[in-house]
Amino acid sequence: MRAIIDHANTEAKYETVFMTIKQQWEDQNLKIIPFKEQVNDYILVNTDLLSEAIEDNLSTLDTIARSKYASHVSDEISELVTKLRTMLEHLLLWTQA
Repeated sequence: MRAIIDHANTEAKYETVFMTIKQQWEDQNLKIIPFKEQVNDYILVNTDLLSEAIEDNLSTLDTIARSKYASHVSDEISELVTKLRTMLEHLLLWTQA
């Protein structure tokens, strides 16, 4: 009985971590400012902090995804990981241009 309770508690903890990361990105407001004095051209601010946050979250999600305790949310984790990797890839392209 104790093993079942421990398993359920660990599942809940992993799901909570995942949902917290997901919610942070859903609530994230990216700061942009006008580029020079152009009317429709903008640049993204704090790209270093943004890329660090993405990398940190990808690392956490990778750890969670490898656990048997997160199998019930593995599809959602994969979806978020794909989105974050795409964001990071585009961010790197923009900042290296």
